Amino acid sequence: MRFVTSLTLVAALALAACGGSDSPESRIRATIDALAEAGEAGEIAPFGDAIADDYADLRSNDRRTVLMTLRGIMLRSSGQLLVFADTESVTMITDDLAEASVRVRFAGADLDRFALETAVYRFVLTFERDGGDWMIVSARWAEGDGEPR
Repeated sequence: MRFVTSLTLVAALALAACGGSDSPESRIRATIDALAEAGEAGEIAPFGDAIADDYADLRSNDRRTVLMTLRGIMLRSSGQLLVFADTESVTMITDDLAEASVRVRFAGADLDRFALETAVYRFVLTFERDGGDWMIVSARWAEGDGEPR
């Protein structure tokens, strides 16, 4: 279960701050898409670039903990990870603060146990503008249709 929770967090983070357009919403959606691709490719660096140094969530995770969890998930999946992210909405709270609601579906192989694990999570990612970049400063999530906390 920890594998699925961590995988979900990784996917959610992957969905947050790039874009073809210069609007904040499009940049955030592009970031989320880029993170989903990085998760599938087993690349941790893009997550490090997207998560703010002062990241903190209600589950007492900090930036370092999130990145270590993501790294562990990627290592366990041995490159056999599929991430499907659907950004449901991006809401601007202020000019420099936004929330993105993202539904993420994961499928990953745990080759040590010869098992395929799948999960669906809903993330609410909080982004803050840092210069020209949108950084993830916090996240809430829940399995399935649960209320993110």
